[in-house]
Amino acid sequence: MARGQAEVLPPMIERVLATAGIAHRGIGAIAVPVGPGSFTGIRIALAAARGLALVTQARLIGIDGFAAALEVAKATRPALVAIETGRGSYFVRRFGADPTDDTAVAILEAAAIAPLAPHGAFHLVAPAELEAIFADRADMLPMTANVADLAQAAARIASRILASDGRGSDGAALPARPLYVAPPTVTMAAQDR
Repeated sequence: MARGQAEVLPPMIERVLATAGIAHRGIGAIAVPVGPGSFTGIRIALAAARGLALVTQARLIGIDGFAAALEVAKATRPALVAIETGRGSYFVRRFGADPTDDTAVAILEAAAIAPLAPHGAFHLVAPAELEAIFADRADMLPMTANVADLAQAAARIASRILASDGRGSDGAALPARPLYVAPPTVTMAAQDR
C-alpha cells in the first residue's frame, strides 16, 4: 500500500488473531520489522507493535529486513544481502560466518556490491533486477518481496532468539526501534508568494 497502512493495520491484526484463535493475553512476544524500508512504514509498524505490547505485556523483538531476507532465501553464512532503496541504490549488509562478524548497513550502487562478496565464498541474496549484473554468480539467491514469507521468517527468527534467551545463531535480539540507514527524504511543499 502506498498510503493508509495506519488505518488498515489494527483491524488486520485483530483478524489474524481471531483466525488463529489467539486472545490478546495469549501473545508472549511480538516480532516487528525495524528496517530498512520506508520511513513511514517502519514507524507505523513499530507504533502498532508497541501499542499491542502495552496491551498484552508481550516482549518486543526487532527483526531487521536483512536477516528476514537471508532466512527466506535459505542462505547460509557467510552471505551478503542487498535490498533496493527505491532510489536506484541498495541497502547492503554482510553476514559473517560468525554473527559477531556481521557488518553495519551501507548504501551502495549495484557495481560496488559484488567485490564485497568473494565469488564462491559468499551467498549473494539480491533482488531480481541484479540478476543480469551478477549472472555469473552461481551462489546468487533470489530475494522475495512476498510479505507472508518475510513475516514467517521474522517469526522463526524471533522464536530462535526467545529460545536462546536473546542471543543465538541469529545474533542478539534487536531493540524495537527504527533501523535508519539514511535520513528520510522529505519534499517540502512550495509556498505561494
